[in-house]
Formats: sequence, structure tokens, C-alpha cells
Amino acid sequence: MMKFEGKVVIVTGSNSGIGKQTAFELLRKGAKVTIHGQNEQKISDAISDFKANGICEDSIHYVIGPVQDPQTQKRLIAETVEKFGKLDVLINNAGISHDKSLGEHSAEQFHKVMGINVESVLSLSRQALPHLEKTHGNIVNISSVSGQRAALFWQFYRISKAALDHATKIMAYDFARSGVRVNAVSPGVIKTNFIARNTTLEESDAQFKNYESYVPMNRLGTLQEISNVILFMASELASFMTGAIVVVDGGMLLGPAIKKD
Repeated sequence: MMKFEGKVVIVTGSNSGIGKQTAFELLRKGAKVTIHGQNEQKISDAISDFKANGICEDSIHYVIGPVQDPQTQKRLIAETVEKFGKLDVLINNAGISHDKSLGEHSAEQFHKVMGINVESVLSLSRQALPHLEKTHGNIVNISSVSGQRAALFWQFYRISKAALDHATKIMAYDFARSGVRVNAVSPGVIKTNFIARNTTLEESDAQFKNYESYVPMNRLGTLQEISNVILFMASELASFMTGAIVVVDGGMLLGPAIKKD
């Protein structure tokens, strides 16, 4: 059984989607959680949702700001330790996508994607390390199967997630001597607003339906299914796992869906 009673966890990018679901499941299992996002209203709404589902507000802290901002990173670590006394788990979930092709990207856009999806993870993880050493804690990075497959869309996003996968392995190798595990969870296509942003409801449904054709299990994943794996990797059940990139994609990397005869 995954036990988080008394554990202290930071989840970046947790005012919606996978991050929010993960934060809720941790809180439900007794953890104290610092949630994070850039939108104050979304943070407020997330906390209201948690409270409406029986979560005590005393178990929640929040930090608002860009994850790539050094001051936001310092606040995430310092305020969490100040309020809850320690840090057991860091879940690096915050990320952005960019759907233009390589030829359409500017250097500024490249640095923004890499800064949020890779550099912020490295920086925040380094700052968390002294605290995680004390608790023999761990880090879970949220990657994507996009980092393992070339395509003509979301190209800088794919590059950033491939870099994050390798960064996970390097951190795992480095931090092992400190007793800190580092792993990544790599989701496939999940039914969230992240892939349906700036579309109508009808367009979103069509987009989701199209993605299903790429998944051998003939459906998209759910937030719950991804958060289940994240919690497993963050728990003592995964105590001998480090440097792993755990794919949760319904078989998407294996090939497209096969129609029934």
C-alpha cells in the first residue's frame, strides 16, 4: 500500500490536470502538499475543490509564480520547509508545449520551452537536494512519450522532454550517493485541457478521437491512471528504483491502434 501519512511534497504546475490530480491524491493519503501555478484564480479554485472533497486546508500551502523564476524556486523550497518542517518528495510537473515546426521557432521560444521543461527542473532539484538528503526522499519528473518519438509537430516540446529523460538519469546517478532517488513518469495522450487548449468543445472531442487512433488500447489515458503511477514512484514501494523512465501510454510507443477483425 502506498503510504504518505506525514510526508511533505511539492508538486509544481498543480493547479490543473495531472499536477492537480496528483496533489489531491497525495493529500487524500495524508501528505502535506505545496501546490504551485501562475494563475491565482486557478490556485484558489484548486484549493476550493480539495476542501470540498474533505481535505484540510492546513495540509496545503501554495506558491504562485513562473517555475523558471529563481525567486519562485527559492520560495517553493523555503516556504515548504518553513511551514511543514521538511521535504520528502519533489514532483516536477510544470511544463509548456509549443506546436510550431522547427523552421517556425525562434531562439526566444526555444529558450522558453527548455527553460521551463528542463532548466527549472534541474535548478529546483538541486535546491531541494539538501532537504531530500535528510529525509532519504525522492524526485519524480513528469516527462512525455513525445520525447521518445520524432514527429513534425510539437518539435521543441519533444526535444525538451528527451532532454528531461536524460537529465533524470544523470540526476539519478549523481544523487544516488546522497540516498535520493530520481525517476520520471512518461505519459502518453491523456484527456486533459493541455492538448485541447484554445479549441471549442467539438474540436476538442474530434482531437481526442483522432489521438485514440494512435493508441493500441483504443482510448486515452485518465488523470487518475497517471497519478497512480506517479504516487507509486514517489512511494517506498519503488524504493529500489532510480533512473527509470516509466512509460504510461496504452501502448502508443509500440505502434498505432489495430482494428478488430
